[in-house]
Amino acid sequence: MTRFKYILSSVITSFILIISAPSLNKCRFPFWAANYNHWHTLDYSTTYSFHHRNSTLRITNSSGLEMKVVCVQLKHSTRDENSVVLVTHFTMGW
Repeated sequence: MTRFKYILSSVITSFILIISAPSLNKCRFPFWAANYNHWHTLDYSTTYSFHHRNSTLRITNSSGLEMKVVCVQLKHSTRDENSVVLVTHFTMGW
């Protein structure tokens, strides 16, 4: 959720809009998934790319639709890290 903050000036008839995003505690996707930067489906219709030190995943399909998935929090991980539960934030666009 984006927070808005208005600063009004009574001397000057203008205002300043400050937009700030909530701080996200970034985590990283597991090594076994992000070891290779680029993955794709067998029919090449979808591409998965890891970026920014394994904290961001971009998913792109053949029509150009892109989803950006950011790892926000590690909820659970087995000792050997073969299984993890992550909280993520995603955005979609063309």
